[in-house]
Amino acid sequence: MTFTDPDAYAALRDVQAAGVVNGRGDFRAESTTIRLDRLSLQRARETLPRITYSAFDPKQFSIAFVTLPGRQIYINGLELSPGYYPRDRLRYVVTTPNHQQVQGVCEGNSMSTPVCLANAA
Repeated sequence: MTFTDPDAYAALRDVQAAGVVNGRGDFRAESTTIRLDRLSLQRARETLPRITYSAFDPKQFSIAFVTLPGRQIYINGLELSPGYYPRDRLRYVVTTPNHQQVQGVCEGNSMSTPVCLANAA
């Protein structure tokens, strides 16, 4: 899906979010979600910097990572940045609630599963 309205984009995901775009220009976001029985995969790309306060479903265990080199996402003040080795790409377990800061064009991905599955591993 493609969005030009940041509020519509925030409402799409399984998250309660409030935020503000803090850059000039036309907002555009692309979002792809794949939902399997017990696993959800998300990919998102945004064109403008933003600051968001989010609350995810506490029954979900999520891992977020960045795939666009040279771009950063900060979650609760901790930087997510792409690593050079595959093991470095899984950078942050998303907590709820959290504060996110995206700087400029950014591409991020996440995987989530019910907490009961995450604890079984």
